[in-house]
Amino acid sequence: MTITEEFELYQRELNLILIQNPIECELYSVIAALLRNRENMKNYSLRDVSARRKSAIGNKFLTTAGFPDFAVMTIKEPKMIGVVEIKRFVVNLDNEETQAEKHRYRENDTENPLVVLYTNGLEWRLYAGSGEFGEIKDKRISLGKVNEGDRKIDWENGKWNSLIKLLEGIDWTGASY
Repeated sequence: MTITEEFELYQRELNLILIQNPIECELYSVIAALLRNRENMKNYSLRDVSARRKSAIGNKFLTTAGFPDFAVMTIKEPKMIGVVEIKRFVVNLDNEETQAEKHRYRENDTENPLVVLYTNGLEWRLYAGSGEFGEIKDKRISLGKVNEGDRKIDWENGKWNSLIKLLEGIDWTGASY
């Protein structure tokens, strides 16, 4: 599939979600497929942990914000190294940054920050590296905005390639991005 075909499919799915069932979990499969198709994910796994609860098994996915929607795991020695948090289209991510910041740390490890990919499907934010949260907020891409009056998405031209570049450039180990 070409990058253009991938974008057309992504647009189609998000447009349909908006008019048919605009809830957060509808975005999970679309975003998971997008991430799993990236070359930099071949050495990692992406697990949906959105339904996890506190337990002996579940606690390995727990961050100081609770359970994320997805965990990015190493394969050989399964360890969570990143999280993906997804919000509904209409959620303003600026109002939710506290959650993104808290997802950077595991419940039992506040010394080693996780990589956090935060999105509502249209706006994407990457939080990575070891700096203070305020210093790492410069990786943001907006693909468009929901026009609630018309129940449609106003897509911004030319942003898809920037998003793909961002996603493919993520170093899930958190060393750099």
